[in-house]
Amino acid sequence: MNGTRVFDNGERRICRSDTGFVASEFGCWIPGVYATQEAAMAAFDLDDHVLHGIQSRVNDAEPDRRRRVITLDMIRAEATS
Repeated sequence: MNGTRVFDNGERRICRSDTGFVASEFGCWIPGVYATQEAAMAAFDLDDHVLHGIQSRVNDAEPDRRRRVITLDMIRAEATS
């Protein structure tokens, strides 16, 4: 993944990509492309299968590949459901 690292604490990493932000934990990428660094940070609190489900819904709803990102509001809604 080509991108600019914007956060790295040794266990968790967030990079800015061409289409948003991506995150990894313990060297493994977690599902999703995030609209903001804050959304990517919040994603660490959800299970991978939940993130995959959100990203799948975003992909199905958004025809423009560059806009297929998970927002902080989407994560918050999932966390409270």
